Amino acid sequence: LKNFKLSKSANADVISYSLETDFVKNFYPPYPHSFNASVEIIFRDTDNDSLVSFNINPFSIKIQSVEGDALLYKTEGERLTVKLKTPDKEGRYKIRIKYEHLNVEDGSFFVSPDILFTNNAPEGTRNWMPSHDVPHDKALFEIKARVPRKITFASNGLLSDSAASDSTVIYHWKTTVPLATYLITMAGSSEFLPDYFTVKEKGSGKEIPVRMYRKISDDPASYFFVKGMLEELNSYFSHKFGSYPFEKIGFVTLNEKFIYGGMENQTLISLCDNCWNEILVAHEFAHTWFGNKLTCLSWADIWLNESFARYSEALWSEATNGSSGYLNHVLYTAQSYFDGKNSMPLYNGHWAFNTPGIDSLYDGSVIYDKGAAVLHMLRGVAGDSIFFNRIGEYLTRFGSDYGNASTADLIGVFNETGITYLDQFFKQWLLYPAHPRYKISYNTFTAGDSVKLAFELRQIQDTPPFIMDAEILVKYSDGTEELLTFLNEKKEEKKEFFLKAKPAKVIFDPYFRILLKEVNGKTL
Repeated sequence: LKNFKLSKSANADVISYSLETDFVKNFYPPYPHSFNASVEIIFRDTDNDSLVSFNINPFSIKIQSVEGDALLYKTEGERLTVKLKTPDKEGRYKIRIKYEHLNVEDGSFFVSPDILFTNNAPEGTRNWMPSHDVPHDKALFEIKARVPRKITFASNGLLSDSAASDSTVIYHWKTTVPLATYLITMAGSSEFLPDYFTVKEKGSGKEIPVRMYRKISDDPASYFFVKGMLEELNSYFSHKFGSYPFEKIGFVTLNEKFIYGGMENQTLISLCDNCWNEILVAHEFAHTWFGNKLTCLSWADIWLNESFARYSEALWSEATNGSSGYLNHVLYTAQSYFDGKNSMPLYNGHWAFNTPGIDSLYDGSVIYDKGAAVLHMLRGVAGDSIFFNRIGEYLTRFGSDYGNASTADLIGVFNETGITYLDQFFKQWLLYPAHPRYKISYNTFTAGDSVKLAFELRQIQDTPPFIMDAEILVKYSDGTEELLTFLNEKKEEKKEFFLKAKPAKVIFDPYFRILLKEVNGKTL
């Protein structure tokens, strides 16, 4: 695990995509899924063999021509392979692919009478645009899309231009920082109520443009609540994770064909129908730093995106409702883990080469809930100061150039602290498809003038022991209490402690430092 890192040498290193397309007919009956488009791709050939390939879905894309620095091309299965001419003096190639998107439902490009949109995660961009559709190849993106004048059309980045004729408008959206292909998005509708404003970031003082696209049918009270919290939400996360790193903040609500609650598309977050929900918005917005600015290197590392976003929900609850809000949220997260399947490891290395179905890749109980619980426990092991310092270092070291990070990268940053058993901490919580199951018992007896507590702990799960600090809270009848701690390194341990008096109550793990556990057959 520590040494695993996916090679970035994957035949093509894309610098930019420039898409031109016409969606006019898609907004009129019979609302077809077909359209014609061309995409200019600028890239480097990382293998230096004058041969590159891009991802396409032959079910939905028909290649018409490949021009520019292309000598020959062929399509075979889900690959468009191009034989190249000579690169420019900077080692770059430029090709233009003309293609037709067929009149089929591909699961990524959606058309309804009231809306058109895309939803790509994890590998859906190839369904409607030829691309190097992998998370570690981040590139600039721009789109020129022709739509009817009645349509408001939004995409990533900033609106560079909009040119209107009598009946149509060409919207030109353009990013200034790179993004992964699964974060590319577009949405157009005649039912959007656009809302444009700015938020001021505390600390930096910078003004950030915001574009919100709610639908006419959305509940206005929910929308205006979210609008009102955005400035504080951004300021809080910016204080924790670094200044907001993109051109704009954007949100759009979609319809019932959008299968997720939300999707963190870069600078234009998609939400489900009428889903102006505080915690959902906080989750998706946290992906600004975890997933967008710093993107998982491979799908094996998807937990880095989703666990941090889920954990950031608890951090936002802490910011708005104090320590009780934080604790309630992490307990809710833990319960969601126990209520789910929770049957696979958090880290699955083979996903780097074989992308699983979305039910596994986005398994809520493991990739989201278990991962967030692990971050809560890591915070407990490291302490607040070290934990947030290391998160900041992780984001700076690997995300300052809008890059990628692997699970090994995060582990490496934390191992620099010198905390003794972090290697084992990550191993057990990432690789074991389980959690500790404790059988505990204790007795007290008088030893001279003292009281002795004999405490016995056994781990009965079918894995090696989970090595964690075990805490025992002893409460006395006079209202005082003391906290006893030992490092549990074995599956069976017996400990003895001298107490000042007979205890009124003995509580194992009172502060939920071992958030995911069973104790004598019970969870939380």
